[in-house]
Amino acid sequence: MTFAYPFVLYLAPLILLAAFLLRSKKELQTAPLYPSTALLEDIPKSSRLLFRRLVLFLLGISALSYLTIAAARPQVVTTLAIPSEGRNILLVLDLSGSMRTPDFRSRRGTLTRMNAVKAVVQDYVQERIGDRIGLVIFGDRAFLQSPLTLDNAFLLDVVDSLHVGVAGDGTAIGDGLGLALKRLEHFPSDSASVILLTDGVNNSGQVDPLQAARVAGDLGIKVYTIGIGVPAREQRSTGRIRNVSRGEFDEKTLLEIADVSNGRYFNAADLESLRNVYDEIDKLESSKEEEPTRQLIEELGVTYTARGLFLLTLYLFFANTLFFRYP
Repeated sequence: MTFAYPFVLYLAPLILLAAFLLRSKKELQTAPLYPSTALLEDIPKSSRLLFRRLVLFLLGISALSYLTIAAARPQVVTTLAIPSEGRNILLVLDLSGSMRTPDFRSRRGTLTRMNAVKAVVQDYVQERIGDRIGLVIFGDRAFLQSPLTLDNAFLLDVVDSLHVGVAGDGTAIGDGLGLALKRLEHFPSDSASVILLTDGVNNSGQVDPLQAARVAGDLGIKVYTIGIGVPAREQRSTGRIRNVSRGEFDEKTLLEIADVSNGRYFNAADLESLRNVYDEIDKLESSKEEEPTRQLIEELGVTYTARGLFLLTLYLFFANTLFFRYP
């Protein structure tokens, strides 16, 4: 609890001090200047009188305290962070049959590409507080699995439920990208982006990937492309092609998609490199400014005023009824 006028809190002790000094001055008088009952103070006090003093003192000091706090305007201030430049990000994931390939190395052994992607994407979603994130999947066809949402918990459940082949075994990269752009076209271009991940070559669908990339460029939407596995050029130079099953991806097309849309291309061949890719994209897509804050102020003055007046009413009632003092 805070106070809008904290200096008012000094009034209560000042009032008590003034009352004490006036009473002390009155007791120091050696002779009454006018008819007074002050000389009767030395008479032993009855238990009723002592009880009267205690009750009225507690009621009076409590009423004074509540009214003083009310005058100081007590408040409960809650600071709320408001995202000023929340991003609109659509994740486009390849769920074709080749994502079953178990060739992603990790500290706990070898994972399938799908399991590695799900783990890293879930970590990425958890870090993007205040951003609207959606999910498009593609195989032979493209589907919107989640619209843009701030509900990260819901999106995590959606990602966890994904499994290979749900959209067919083909790879319709153009359809996936086109569907994502359709969901983003009405948002400001400087807040919208697509993260497209695939391990294959476009062999299905009706939309050409490069044509979709040109649409993204016209809309001002950046497309970050991620190739999963070992690029064909690297396979030929290292002789690793025999270790890669159906997952050889079209690096040239992914490079062109990123270039046309002013995005960036990344390659990930193991779990650690995939985490690094999403970390890098996270930095590229971070908000430009710190989130502004808004203060929610709850005024407590009415509550304290009501309590103070109630106690003051009790004080006056008892002082003039049960504890009425006769001269």
